[in-house]
Amino acid sequence: MKVALLVDAGEAVLGKMTKMSYVPEIISPYFKLLDAKTVKNFQAENFKIIPWTVNEVEDLQQMIDFGVDGIITDYPDRLIELLN
Repeated sequence: MKVALLVDAGEAVLGKMTKMSYVPEIISPYFKLLDAKTVKNFQAENFKIIPWTVNEVEDLQQMIDFGVDGIITDYPDRLIELLN
């Protein structure tokens, strides 16, 4: 089982992690908090990045372009269509 750190707008990832007794393998931020550099920086530290909740096609494509490791969405059909 994998445990993810859920990060909402206005929260600092590193600040939140320092308060925990473990280091998560996955960071799941609100997707609007991400840019390509942030994704790459966390991946360089061996974290998987799985943003939430990405529903619009343009936002799904942007997350794919950023190279995230997974996407949480209410519309998996849209994501599957983009991936195909």
